Amino acid sequence: MTLNNFKVMQEEIEFRSFTGEVLSHINTAKPMFGLGSGGHIGPHGGHVAAAQAHSSVTTKQEFWLKLADGTEKSVQLNGYDIPLRESQKISILMAQTKTSKSAYYVALINLTSSLTHIIHGAESILEELIDFYPNRLSSFLMFLIKLIFFIGLFIGTRVLYPG
Repeated sequence: MTLNNFKVMQEEIEFRSFTGEVLSHINTAKPMFGLGSGGHIGPHGGHVAAAQAHSSVTTKQEFWLKLADGTEKSVQLNGYDIPLRESQKISILMAQTKTSKSAYYVALINLTSSLTHIIHGAESILEELIDFYPNRLSSFLMFLIKLIFFIGLFIGTRVLYPG
């Protein structure tokens, strides 16, 4: 399938995809804890703030795919927990510009379950790939419309012509 590129603010965004069968997957949740306090003491007095505990959970998902040419590819997602099972067929859509150092995952389409998971939406793609200024709302809206149309077209083509 051919993916069409398009321009936003003179920067061309290129799209690529790959499809494969899930060989294995691992989800890990790593708890993060922090403790902090504050205050100051000086020659004229001061105060000491009570300690505050902070916690959060970081999710990491890694899965291996077997691509159509027989090669295997590792995919790692931080902050996502996408339901996958071994032997399911999935496609991953990526975006990048000629000047970006890496590609960013845009969507994961599970062809077996017909579910789509947006990984990076239009706003985060613009922040990552383009020197985007919020006052250029019309460029953002045009990009958003094109991205939604593009993902819909991509999903429709994968459902009609899997493989």
